[in-house]
Amino acid sequence: MTRCAEQLRRGRYRHFKGGMYRVEGVATHVDTAEEYVIYIPLYGSPSRMARPLVDFLEKVSVNGKDVPRFEFVGDDSGRAVHEVNGVRTSR
Repeated sequence: MTRCAEQLRRGRYRHFKGGMYRVEGVATHVDTAEEYVIYIPLYGSPSRMARPLVDFLEKVSVNGKDVPRFEFVGDDSGRAVHEVNGVRTSR
């Protein structure tokens, strides 16, 4: 498992388009060794989804500004994560 995969936190993430998802973990493709994030939408059908880790972690351009494709918003305990001046705290 790569360092990026080890640092990916389980919990709730917001997609840049607004959808909410729960990340379950990272899986490795048996033939290619590519790492995939396994996650579940928190709306509609609760089917599992997979996306390459590099795509999950990349930034996308929205109105000329680079933003995370997925942003961590809280762990599974329901606590939200807030960031003030680069310092993250849980509430």
